[in-house]
Amino acid sequence: MDDMTQAVDPSVCQHGGVDAVTELATKGFVVLPGVISEATTSKLAAWLGSKGVDSDSYNYFPGHDQARMPTSDADVPWEILRSEEIHQVVRSLLGSGYYMNSYTGNTNTASNDQPYHMDCSHYHQQPVRSLIGVGPAFELIVNVYLQDTDERNGSLDIIPGSHLVADVDLGEDGEVSAECLARIHCDDVHQRVNLPRGGVVIRDKRTWHRGTVNHSGAQRHMVSIRYNHKFFQSRPQLFDANTRESFSNVPFDIKNIAFAEAAAKDVVGD
Repeated sequence: MDDMTQAVDPSVCQHGGVDAVTELATKGFVVLPGVISEATTSKLAAWLGSKGVDSDSYNYFPGHDQARMPTSDADVPWEILRSEEIHQVVRSLLGSGYYMNSYTGNTNTASNDQPYHMDCSHYHQQPVRSLIGVGPAFELIVNVYLQDTDERNGSLDIIPGSHLVADVDLGEDGEVSAECLARIHCDDVHQRVNLPRGGVVIRDKRTWHRGTVNHSGAQRHMVSIRYNHKFFQSRPQLFDANTRESFSNVPFDIKNIAFAEAAAKDVVGD
C-alpha cells in the first residue's frame, strides 16, 4: 500500500443505525463489514465466474468489466436484496418508496486504475449549488465484495466527503479534473476500502472514487446495486417470471421490476 493511501478500518463502522447514516451523509460512503454470508458470496462469485465477461462492456479500461447478474429465482442473491442492515441505511437516506434502478456486477482483471470519477453529476447546476449546496443523496450504490478484497486484487479507492464538493469539473465520462483533485489534496485524503468477503459499501452515487488494478491474476467480483429516490424516473429491471413470488417480500418498491420467460430476456441492468 502506498504510504499516502489510508485504508478504511471497518471496525469503526457500526452496522446500520444512526452512526452508519451519519457516515454516509457526511463522508459519502459507509462500510458495513460481515453483512452477507459466505454461502451467498461463494455461490454468486462462482456463478459470475462461470459466465465470462463481455469484452465490450467495460468502464474506462478493459478489465473493469460490467457483469450481468443472475435473474432466475434459484440464483438471485436474495440475501443481498433483502438485507435489513443494508435497507435500514438506504431507507434512512432515501425515505420510503425507493426502488432498485440498476442490478449489475463488476468483474475486475484490470491492469490500469480508473480515473477518479463521479457516477452521476449533481442535479443542480453550479450557480444554484453555490447558493444552496449540493443537496441530499438521491441515488445510493450498494457494493458487496464477493471475495476478500484489498490492494492486491482491486479494492475501491474513494475520497471521503467529495460528494459535498459543489465546484467540480467533470470530463465527458464523469472523470474528475486534475485541478479539482489537487484542490482537495486527493493524495492525502483518499482511502482504500479493504474488506473481507461479505462486506458492504453503501455510497452516495456522487462520491468520487475509482476502480483499481487487480494484481492477483484472478477475477475479483463485486455486486453493484443502485437504489433511487421514489421521485426519480425509473427504468425496467428484467427478471425471470419465476422470481415474481420472491419479489413480493423485498423491502423496496418493485414498480419497475418486469418479469419475462428466460428465453425472452435480452438485457439486464446497465
